[in-house]
Amino acid sequence: MVHFEYKNQKLTLEKEFDENDFSGFHDAVINASDKHLNQEELIEVWNLLPINIQSEAIEWGMSDTVFKDAVFRWCKSNLEKLNKYKTWED
Repeated sequence: MVHFEYKNQKLTLEKEFDENDFSGFHDAVINASDKHLNQEELIEVWNLLPINIQSEAIEWGMSDTVFKDAVFRWCKSNLEKLNKYKTWED
């Protein structure tokens, strides 16, 4: 299930993402930030994404180019939020 909080309302969608779905998301995060995230950390970052980016993944999938490009841009603009995660060199 996917959970959102938008304008103080909590929403739950019946959308299941599996490990294969998260590989596209993982690739976009690594390309933008050099951060190597495990599944739990990817979910943490997912929860930081704006709802418009999350909705792209729900509609088109996490391997979709539009979603991955949006994640890349968001990560580049929000590197400080990703500082706690390890890079490939750590």
